[in-house]
Amino acid sequence: MAFGDVYKQKEKQKRKLAPVTAAEIKRVLTTQEDPGDKFRRDNLWLSGIYYNTATQFVLDYWDPKPWNQTWTSMLHTTIGNVVHEYVQEKLHAAGVLFPQYDTPKYKEIRIFDPLYRFSGRLDGLLAKDFMKALGATTPKELPEDPGELLHLEIKTMGSDKFQQTKTASDLMPGYKSQASITQKIIDKEGTLFLLIDKGSLNMRTLWYPGEEMYWNAATALSTTVFQAIENETLPLEDGQTEEQLLGMSFKDWLAEKRENKPVWENWNG
Repeated sequence: MAFGDVYKQKEKQKRKLAPVTAAEIKRVLTTQEDPGDKFRRDNLWLSGIYYNTATQFVLDYWDPKPWNQTWTSMLHTTIGNVVHEYVQEKLHAAGVLFPQYDTPKYKEIRIFDPLYRFSGRLDGLLAKDFMKALGATTPKELPEDPGELLHLEIKTMGSDKFQQTKTASDLMPGYKSQASITQKIIDKEGTLFLLIDKGSLNMRTLWYPGEEMYWNAATALSTTVFQAIENETLPLEDGQTEEQLLGMSFKDWLAEKRENKPVWENWNG
């Protein structure tokens, strides 16, 4: 069977496969809530949890500020986003990236853990058996159903970082943290990383099984920050004092922020 015939066969199966996809991600979708305009502020964002300190998160909660980017960082971010979306749409059009939609543009799934208030998005779920069929040297017929769906995480990076990241152990800790927490939320064992060199567009895949320590660190952070917010206290790093950090007590700082509270604008969650 020629590749084109396999592709056409797969296209015909899309609608039939929709219920399979819905069943696979049912547990994820049932946790969803309408986050409103304060999604990023009121939850711990998966891609940033590793870099968050309890102190900074609480301060940002009471005194939110927009993310100011430099021209260089905006350029790098834009390039990364374009490459990221291009790969997603190609995988989606090929029928191997789930969930499948009737629109050409792929839509990421927003995920949310209501207990620890972790939030983020899935890059997608890859149909393992479809990938094997389409990637075979001699094209094979597609199986009746997609089989196991793997958690896919797409990461774009500069050429130097791409060359340095050759095994799962080389992945940045922030990437490992995001993947490990996501695996817990969607009940998946492992993440398939697709790494893309933004300069050459070379690609590499790495399988990362996840590590419990990242989940434990994240849940501890969540417990600390949301208890502090509820009690209107400030968790401090070892040796810090409120006066050293803020120039006043946290109680006075919070009163000042409330008095001059900025208008909260919609954030792109």
